Amino acid sequence: MTTNGDVVDIDIPHLVSTLLGRIQPGAVRDAWWRNEYAFRLQTFASALPESTPDDVDYSTLTKVFRHPAVGSIARSEVAASSMSWAPVCAALRICAAHEYADATAELCGAELWANSSVHLPGTGLVCETATGSLRSLDVIGGLEVNNADQALNIWSDHVDAHVTSLWRTVVSDALGFITDLGNPDFINVASLTTVLVPLLQRDGSDFGRDSRYEIESGSVTDAVGAAFISPGIGDPACFAEALVHESYHNLFNMALEIGDFEKENAEEFYSPWKGATRPTRAVLHGIVAFSAVMRFWRQVSERQVEWATFADELVARRAEEVFESATAVLSAGVLTELGTALAEAAASDARSAL
Repeated sequence: MTTNGDVVDIDIPHLVSTLLGRIQPGAVRDAWWRNEYAFRLQTFASALPESTPDDVDYSTLTKVFRHPAVGSIARSEVAASSMSWAPVCAALRICAAHEYADATAELCGAELWANSSVHLPGTGLVCETATGSLRSLDVIGGLEVNNADQALNIWSDHVDAHVTSLWRTVVSDALGFITDLGNPDFINVASLTTVLVPLLQRDGSDFGRDSRYEIESGSVTDAVGAAFISPGIGDPACFAEALVHESYHNLFNMALEIGDFEKENAEEFYSPWKGATRPTRAVLHGIVAFSAVMRFWRQVSERQVEWATFADELVARRAEEVFESATAVLSAGVLTELGTALAEAAASDARSAL
């Protein structure tokens, strides 16, 4: 990702404390967004110099440009193509002037989008270009369930084409589970994820998982704010864990735009979560995300007795993995002052949980 805009003034203790759930993520999110918004708008203006939306108010611009799909478009190989921005232009027209017919007519007349479903970021709408009709995406507890945007379909081979009642139930129940824990750490970080891309549940044994029904999840640096998650067996606690996990990946991707965590290096370290060696940045991602998972299950153990045995086992496992990973990157001398502070604090938290 490319950093643009103003220099961000967030000190090391604040950034580390945010990444380890000790303080709310608002300052990091806002600092990231100032730079990210400038980058997205500049890229849009370069592709469409005649269409720079000077007459559109800031609230409308941010409603559209904040959508994770716009970040993906801005970083795509076709970002310089005006046609790749057509869904954004249509979304701006709808949000600014409610010009539904004119906005969809342009999409329907474009060969690139012929006979397809085109998501209009920030509107919650999808245009079926074969007919020009619009349909609404499911939004559950503020989380947009989006299986239509091509800019988000990095796992297009197993994005679930149907948002069934199972999806609606598991997402709603997982959000409720997080709320019921009553911990601002998880409530606030989960709000950083605004888009859920639903994945089909694949057989976990086919991609190295312990269980056939283990949840598969992921996030990407190009579309911060999106999470790709499969339903597992529909258990709200496990789905809530996956959402918290991916939300911390999103938060760390924001933080990577604010500060440097590693020196230039080509080192790789064994990742207990992947069962293979991974570069420094990927291991730091794991340390942040699985520190959150460790805290999540510790909270579950304290609040819900029926989960205590299972939760305590997971806390111990994740604490050991975080401690070993943090110790490895610390001993290699590849981290900056900021990265060192993060790894040391994460190792300390993990040690306390063992």
